[in-house]
Amino acid sequence: MIYRIIITFITLLIISIVYLSTVGIQTNKFNSKIINQIKQIEPNVDLNLKEVSAKLDLFNFGLKAETFDSDLLYQDKIIKLKNIRTYISLRSIIDNSFALTEVNLSTKSLKIR
Repeated sequence: MIYRIIITFITLLIISIVYLSTVGIQTNKFNSKIINQIKQIEPNVDLNLKEVSAKLDLFNFGLKAETFDSDLLYQDKIIKLKNIRTYISLRSIIDNSFALTEVNLSTKSLKIR
């Protein structure tokens, strides 16, 4: 009986880890924290984020977060972003400090004069 409970628990844990590592979850919980971290780097930037997709990265003990079709407002100009990718350390989430270590922005086509 106890073995079945332990095996069921381990199986559910492995399935959850595989699901979070491959498919991930969609959430809005990271939006305000990501915007605040970006504002610390560049205070003149405003971001309009959609849902953030977060996937577990077991090898680096972190989360890979990505959002698509966001808008960046800089000096009263809107820049359409294709995606924003960032890495969030799980250790920083546990410590309640929320540290972004990498931020990659990809823009849609821009007209340059």
